[in-house]
Amino acid sequence: MARKYNFIYGELIKGDDDLVGHVAYSIYKSKKVAFIQDFLDKKGTEAVENDLDLFHQTSLQHLDSYRLEAQKILHTYTQTTLSEYASSIEKQSADKVAAARKGYTDKLKTTIERFKPSFLSGVFQSLIGSIAFTFFLGFLLIVAFGAIHGTDGLLNLFKEIFFNATGSPQPPL
Repeated sequence: MARKYNFIYGELIKGDDDLVGHVAYSIYKSKKVAFIQDFLDKKGTEAVENDLDLFHQTSLQHLDSYRLEAQKILHTYTQTTLSEYASSIEKQSADKVAAARKGYTDKLKTTIERFKPSFLSGVFQSLIGSIAFTFFLGFLLIVAFGAIHGTDGLLNLFKEIFFNATGSPQPPL
């Protein structure tokens, strides 16, 4: 007896590049294998062409559900693949940003270190500042004393400090 073909392949697959159709056909084949195994388990014999006719007739009514299930499978696969790829790109980007940030931070630290004064330079600056402040404070005291006692009092103070009573110069303290 010649074997009958059911043309399900042509119904599900619209062309060589019909990925949904190919996945739908594999779903159909999976269900057919399950039907044959179930038949063998229940009846104890292998299914023959006449036994498969009912399965083929039922399958013709479920072609749209096979394609819908195939679309869901492909959608899930695509979403998972894209999600993993996006995560990979995000990690690579984060790694590149971290490396660039570290490079810029190191370069900035090096630049700052070049312009940072040394300890001795800081001590010298403090010494100059202290001397300048002392002279400024002395000047303010002289101005304040002159404002209170007038120019005559100021001249007398200078005479007492720098000259003794005889008028000869006195060494500074």
